[in-house]
Amino acid sequence: MEVFKFNAQKNPQDKFTPNVGLARAYTAAGDKKNAIKHWELALKNLPEAQKQFLSQYEAEVKKLKEGK
Repeated sequence: MEVFKFNAQKNPQDKFTPNVGLARAYTAAGDKKNAIKHWELALKNLPEAQKQFLSQYEAEVKKLKEGK
């Protein structure tokens, strides 16, 4: 978790990649609230090159919100 937090701190201009990392780390740690928060931040800042994966990212958020 510390590595992902460090990455977000050191790369404040990147609003996508660090948030995806944090979302995945929080998911693995069982912290759904923070996982959803960071997925939503990542999706708000989705780069053009990642738009092809939008449905996969949205599915991750949906699973978290549904408690799966």
